[in-house]
Amino acid sequence: MAAYLTFWTSVALTLITLTRSENCSPDLLHGQRVNGYVVETVYNIGVNSCIKECLLRPNHCQSINYDTQTFTCELNSAVADPSMFIQKDSSIYCPVTNAPKDNLGKCRETYCPAFSKCVDVINQSTCIASACPAGTYGKDGVCIMCPPGQFRAESRKQWCELCPEGTYQDQSGQDACSPCNAGYFQNKTGESSTHCLVCPAGSYQDAIAQTQCKPCSQGMYQPQTEQNKCLSCSPGKYQDGTGKTSCMNCPAGSYQDNKGQKICKLCPNGMYQPNNGKTNCEYCPVGKYQNETGKPTCKICSVGTYQNSTGQNTCVQCPKGMYQSDIGQTTCMSCPVGKFQDNTGGSMCKNCPAGSYQSAKGQQICDLCTKGMYQPNDGQTTCLSCPVGKFQENTGGSMCKNCPAGSYQSAEGQISCDICPIGMHQSNDGQTNCVMCPAGKYQDVTGKSTCKKCAPGTYQDQAGQTQCMTCPTNQYQNQNGQTTCKPCTGTYTCINAAQTACAGIVRVGSAYCQSEVFVGHKTFEDCKQTCLSSNNCVGIVYAQSGTWCATCPKNDPVSYKNYDYWRMEDCA
Repeated sequence: MAAYLTFWTSVALTLITLTRSENCSPDLLHGQRVNGYVVETVYNIGVNSCIKECLLRPNHCQSINYDTQTFTCELNSAVADPSMFIQKDSSIYCPVTNAPKDNLGKCRETYCPAFSKCVDVINQSTCIASACPAGTYGKDGVCIMCPPGQFRAESRKQWCELCPEGTYQDQSGQDACSPCNAGYFQNKTGESSTHCLVCPAGSYQDAIAQTQCKPCSQGMYQPQTEQNKCLSCSPGKYQDGTGKTSCMNCPAGSYQDNKGQKICKLCPNGMYQPNNGKTNCEYCPVGKYQNETGKPTCKICSVGTYQNSTGQNTCVQCPKGMYQSDIGQTTCMSCPVGKFQDNTGGSMCKNCPAGSYQSAKGQQICDLCTKGMYQPNDGQTTCLSCPVGKFQENTGGSMCKNCPAGSYQSAEGQISCDICPIGMHQSNDGQTNCVMCPAGKYQDVTGKSTCKKCAPGTYQDQAGQTQCMTCPTNQYQNQNGQTTCKPCTGTYTCINAAQTACAGIVRVGSAYCQSEVFVGHKTFEDCKQTCLSSNNCVGIVYAQSGTWCATCPKNDPVSYKNYDYWRMEDCA
């Protein structure tokens, strides 16, 4: 590529140099050109060489147009009037009638005929063809006839042209090509254009000079070649493609009653056609139907349906309460007792489900068992009463429910159970009575399955009770579910506030409390009881020897050797 560009760059620079340096005629007009007189065109030469080419053709060249950008030389057959000039910046116009002939050599006095030019060969002048007449072209100075498939209409052109598409030429030396006749075409040029091609079967051409044939349109066909029209498909046939040589039979399930059609008509709903190439359809017989178009057969009415008319697109569904278990039927049957059908189009009847019954024929629903009743089996005509210990609060029960723990039922056919009252319980399902809570337990809520144990600090010595009793004074109970309380004994013990324990009183040691209140001379038991009976006593101070007693409203002991402080904050 680099070498190619270098070569042409060199050629261009050479031509530019020649254009600028050669001595031109004083008649050279820059920026002007004329149209309409060009007889020959020479490429890639300088302007003075262009003038020389014109001088070598004195019989048919009188002036030149030269383009300084493309280095193109146009030889004109006449000298133009200034009024015919056309402005173009890159163009030079020059009449050559007064141009010097010094550089023409032996051709200076030679006159060649039209469309020829003089050449100086070995100091002798001779004329060679430079522009050949119509139907010929120049080669090596000789005009040669255009070969078949080509033509030359204008003498000023230097080559033959290929016959265009849609035309042909089967002879040499012609100045025009002939159009292809109707039924023929030509889609190529040159050597292939020596004759026209035949339109194949399935196509036609009704005009001349065409590059292709027209395919037969849908609904048409053509079985022969070289035709200028297509034929219509007959009734019962169709053609959905283009360029076809025959028509097709309408398939089963369709028909066509017109000619020249591209499709067949589908058999409508309720009709069918089992054969090909038909012009009509047939009605579906009784017991059958067709809900689709374009079918070769009819469908049989399925189970659960019937049809007693012809040409139908559906079957009739059996109504509710009726059924049909066979295909192709015209009637439906009533459901027997113990059964039902709640939908249309049933092929069989349904058993009344558990929890319901039906004693009549042809029914679309079953009756639900009422509250307090049940039916565990399918297809029944009656319901059963719930036994004792059971109940049914809903309709349509297939079984009865056990009375839950905490309740009972002693009668049949009931819709609910009775709740165990307070003081009683029932731990099992399906029972007919409740049981009293034993001693040591209680129940203060109805409908319970168990009794509550008396909490520590309480007791109950009777059965069937709704609450427990608090332990008496100076008694406690540290266990659940007891029938008695325990006494708290010992000088240095006390019962806690919850009466759940008998614990020892804590001796702080040799101390007294700063907030002490002297309450007299007492025994230790009496001093302890005085504090227990007070609402704001948290401890006592008792002499280490003797009966001196004081109560303390606050826990603020200080060391003192002759008294002991006893903490009683946790005592009841």
